Amino acid sequence: MKTMKTILAIFLLAVTANIGLAQKNIILHQNNGADYKTQTYSVDSITFGDFATPGTLAFDSYSDTSIVYEAHSKVRWEAAYKGDYMDIAGGFDKSDIDLLFDEANHANMKFDGKVQLSTTNTFEPGREGFGHCVWTSMGVVSTQTGTDSTYRINAAQPTGYDTITAPIYTVEDSTDWATLVAAPGSITRYGDGYVAQADFTYRGVTTTIPVYFTYLYTRGTAAKWYYCFKGNFEFLAGATASDPYYCGSSIKSIVRVTLNFQFTDI
Repeated sequence: MKTMKTILAIFLLAVTANIGLAQKNIILHQNNGADYKTQTYSVDSITFGDFATPGTLAFDSYSDTSIVYEAHSKVRWEAAYKGDYMDIAGGFDKSDIDLLFDEANHANMKFDGKVQLSTTNTFEPGREGFGHCVWTSMGVVSTQTGTDSTYRINAAQPTGYDTITAPIYTVEDSTDWATLVAAPGSITRYGDGYVAQADFTYRGVTTTIPVYFTYLYTRGTAAKWYYCFKGNFEFLAGATASDPYYCGSSIKSIVRVTLNFQFTDI
C-alpha cells in the first residue's frame, strides 16, 4: 500500500512538472500601457493587442438617438481633507455627456458634459442638502420657497397625530452645474489614449485644463452594445472664499475628478 502511494505521488509530481513546463502567458489586452495577463497550458502565447485600433469605433451621441449615456456611468471626485489629512470623496447622482468619438479621425472628436452639483453624494448625510457644507462649498445657492407638512401618529395618544412641518428649498439653476467642453480640434492622441484641452466651468469661472481619457472596450451583443471610456482631470481648490475655485474649509488642495463614460444602444 505504501508503495502504491509513493508511485502515485511520483506520478502526480511528474504530471505537474510537465504542465508547468508547458504553461504560457496570454496577454488579454493593453490599457493605459499595462498588459493584463492570464495563464494557460500547452499553447503558445497569444496577444490580442490594444482595444483601440484606429478606425474600429466611431459614433456620435450628439445626433445618433440610438446611443444614450448609460445610467451606470459615474462622475466622482476626491481630495485631501483639510489639505493634508485623510481623503474626502464623493460622486454625482446626476450627470450628462454627449460624445463624438472617431478613432480614425481624432481631430473630429468632441464632448460636452455636465454634473448637477446639488446631487453630490459624499456618503456623509450631515454634509449634504440645504444649509450643509457640500452645497455651500460648491457654490450652490438655494432659497426657501415654502413648507411641507407630514403627519405622524402620536404614540401617547394613538387616536391623535402630530404635524411635522419641513421647509421646501429651490436651488438656483444657474449655480447648480459644472460643465466640461472639448471642441473639435482640441483632442489629440496621448499614449494609449487621448488628451483634450477642455473648458471647465465651475462656480462661474471657466479655465482650460487637460482631460485625459481612454477608450476601454466595447462589450455586449448585436442586440445591445456598450461603449466604455474612462477619463480624469484635476484642479486646485482655493483656500479662501475669494478664490475662484473655493471649495469650503474642508478642501484646500488638488481635487481629482474621475469620469466613467458608458454609452449603450437602445
